[in-house]
Amino acid sequence: IVCIFPKDNEGNYVFEDYGIAGKIILNMAMPGNSRRVKIQFAERVKITQVVTTSPSVIVQIEKVADIFEEEKAQQMMELVISKLYEALSTINVPNFDALNKILVDKNKKPTRFADQLVNLLPIKLERKYLYLAELNVAKRFEMLIEDIALLKYYGEIDQKIEQDVKNNINQSQKEYYLREKIRAIQDELGDKVKKESDIEDLKQAIIDCKMPKNVEE
Repeated sequence: IVCIFPKDNEGNYVFEDYGIAGKIILNMAMPGNSRRVKIQFAERVKITQVVTTSPSVIVQIEKVADIFEEEKAQQMMELVISKLYEALSTINVPNFDALNKILVDKNKKPTRFADQLVNLLPIKLERKYLYLAELNVAKRFEMLIEDIALLKYYGEIDQKIEQDVKNNINQSQKEYYLREKIRAIQDELGDKVKKESDIEDLKQAIIDCKMPKNVEE
């Protein structure tokens, strides 16, 4: 799997230096002349040469080794997990079940955990490539701490905006309800005043007609 990004204003595409080597474990024909492909990723690789891009992309690769200090990587992983739990209530994770699965895994390894976490968090693609190109595992965790803090910050802003909108809607609904209540009360009072006025008019009309006393009563 190779990464290709536009690099200039003319839209020219350039192959990035790093990719992922994997094994195709499912290649199934689907309706509409399409295929369903499932790839099991294996390791980071460096692209040494682009052989051809037509009809498909073929590149030469070489394996690259992670820069890894077991004790430091383990400490950084635990710190990242702690920061992530603090921020989970504000981060919108597309696949929360998969995230929870790697968090509760008692046998998780720092290198694989870092890569899985980057894949699951809503981090921009360009940023994810920087993780792919970073061979130092501890530095990947440092990047994760930065991104988790940023995602938490943005999440808190989104939640505040949503709460403000909800409050405004609730206030509008409250005002609408009160206006309707006031209108109903006014209508009710208006009918009562009108009825009392009609009675007084009838009384005055009877008096003006100068009817006999018994009729007037």
